[in-house]
Amino acid sequence: MQIPGYTIIDTIGTGGMATVYKGIQDSLKRKVAIKIIHQQLANQPVVLQQFERESYIPFKKASTLPTGYLKRLELARCLALQPEIIICDEVFSGLSMSEIASMVPLIERIQDDGITIIMIEHRLRELFQVANRVMVMNFGKKLIEGTPSKVMEN
Repeated sequence: MQIPGYTIIDTIGTGGMATVYKGIQDSLKRKVAIKIIHQQLANQPVVLQQFERESYIPFKKASTLPTGYLKRLELARCLALQPEIIICDEVFSGLSMSEIASMVPLIERIQDDGITIIMIEHRLRELFQVANRVMVMNFGKKLIEGTPSKVMEN
């Protein structure tokens, strides 16, 4: 979700605001809340690491980002909520191979931090790089479940 005029860090902050600052209607209070969230995000480096390539990127307008960065931005918004589990639908869809290559380590870092990720994905080669366990379904019916190597054997 892009909010017109918001920078990347503002947009990530809205993820954190969802639980911490529910119901803030006043725009001035909302801006103050976003500033507080910015400070909190500084203590959550995994959130901002998604934009680690260049330090100015968190302050760019979110609307100027290519698809790969928008997907990273959505993950950052999720991480701002400090979840135990994240469900991703087609996270690799529409991405170039280089964008996928930059997403794989990010997903691995999230997993290393103890966050469970459930991914609905059609790009199996890329999925198998990050999956510990895979379930293959066809029209809502489970066909097979297991490790990526076990699933590939079948």
